[in-house]
Amino acid sequence: LYSSAASDVYKRQLTSRQRQIFDAAVREGYYDVPRRTSLSKLATALDMAKSTLSAMLQRIESRVMHDMAEEIRRKSP
Repeated sequence: LYSSAASDVYKRQLTSRQRQIFDAAVREGYYDVPRRTSLSKLATALDMAKSTLSAMLQRIESRVMHDMAEEIRRKSP
């Protein structure tokens, strides 16, 4: 899920703060199935309000998904 090529793309797409949050979410297992951490625990680890983190993750996810949409379409049957 998180390759070095993907990392280069995300560096260009995200602000430095968004990148920090994205990296923490990946590192802590927020995107694992099943999740290894919750939104509440991640917010505590990042010293921010849960609602703020939720809004920031939504913006990060939207940007990543929109930017990756064409590649996903090309590689999917």
